[in-house]
Amino acid sequence: MNNKTLQKLLSGRVSIKDRALFYEHMSNLVDGWVTILEALRSFIEKTHNFRLKTELDNLLFFLESGDKISIAMRKIPGFFSEREIALIEAGEESGTIQKSFITLANSMREQDELRSKVVGALIYPLVIVFFLFLAIGVVMIYVIPKITPILVESGGELPFATKALIMSSDFISNNYIVLLALLAVGFFSWKSYITFPTGRLAWDRWKLRSPLMGEVYRNYLLAQIASTLGLLLDSGITIMKALRLAAKSSSNAFVDHIFEGIIYNIAHGKKLGESMREFDPGYELFTPEFIQLIEVSEKTSTVNKVCFKLTEQYRRAIDYALGIMIKFIEPIAILVSGIFVLWFALAIFSAIMGVVQWVGI
Repeated sequence: MNNKTLQKLLSGRVSIKDRALFYEHMSNLVDGWVTILEALRSFIEKTHNFRLKTELDNLLFFLESGDKISIAMRKIPGFFSEREIALIEAGEESGTIQKSFITLANSMREQDELRSKVVGALIYPLVIVFFLFLAIGVVMIYVIPKITPILVESGGELPFATKALIMSSDFISNNYIVLLALLAVGFFSWKSYITFPTGRLAWDRWKLRSPLMGEVYRNYLLAQIASTLGLLLDSGITIMKALRLAAKSSSNAFVDHIFEGIIYNIAHGKKLGESMREFDPGYELFTPEFIQLIEVSEKTSTVNKVCFKLTEQYRRAIDYALGIMIKFIEPIAILVSGIFVLWFALAIFSAIMGVVQWVGI
C-alpha cells in the first residue's frame, strides 16, 4: 500500500471541526480583503485532510471557471449541505459573504460542542453497562462451570438458587454462539426494517418517546431546529425554505413528517405556531413553551431572534436531561449488579451449607 492510498484511508472523513476551521479561515481572509479564490487556495495548501483537500480542489476548479461559490458548492453533491449552500447564497445576494462564513464557522463549532457534550455524558453510563454485562458473562461462562463439578459431586441436594444458577450457566455456555447469532440476526433485521419509510418513521418517532434518552434527544432536536431556523431567517432566507432545511438538518423522518404538514399550512396562509399545534397535537416533538414563544414572536416579527433564544434554552435543557438520565442509569446498573451478586452469593453459600449439613459436620 503506497503512501497516497494510506493517506486516503486515514483522512477520508471530514469532521465538523474541519468544516468549521475551513469557514473560519475563509471568513478571516475575506474580512482582510483577500479574494475568495486566494483564500481557498491558501486553505487547500495548509489542510492535511485528503478528502477535504480533494473536494475543495473541485470547488476551486468550478470557481476558476466563473461560477459563484454557491453554484460551485452545488456541483459537489453529498459534500456541502443544503443549509451551508443556502447561507452562502444568501451572503452572496446581500453582499455579506464574510458574515455567512463566520456564521457557519460559529454554528458548526457550537454543534460540535453540543454533540461532544452529549456523547461525553453518555460514555460513562455506557461503560458501566458494558462492564456489568461483561462481568456477568465471564462469571456465567467461565467461573460457574469451574465450580459446578465440586457442587454436584458433593452428593447433597442442591438448593433451588444453585440449580437455577447452574442451569443458566449451562444454557449460556452451551448456546452463546446461538445467542450471539440471534442478536446479530435481530440487529440486521432492525437495520433492514428502518431502511423502509414506515420503519424509519416508527423508529425515529420512538427515539423521542424512549425512556431516559428520549428527553435528551428531543431537546437536542429542538436546539438544532431552532438554531437552523434562526440562522437562515436572520440571513434573509424565506420561511418556507428555512423550514425545509431545518427539517433536513434534523435527519429524523418523524420531524420531516411534521414539517411537511407545517410547510403545507404556511403555503396556504396559516401561521407557524398554529401549524405546529395542528401537526403535533400531542407535543411529541415541540414543547408547549416552544410553540408559545414562536406564536409571540410571529406577532412581533422577531422569529429569528426568538429562535436564537430557544437554541440557548434547549442547550441548557440538554444538560439538565443528561444529568437526570445519568442519575437513573447509575442506580439501575447498581441494582442489576447487586441482584446478580446476591443470587451468586446465595447460590454458592447455600450449596456449601447444604454440603456441610449433609456430611454431618
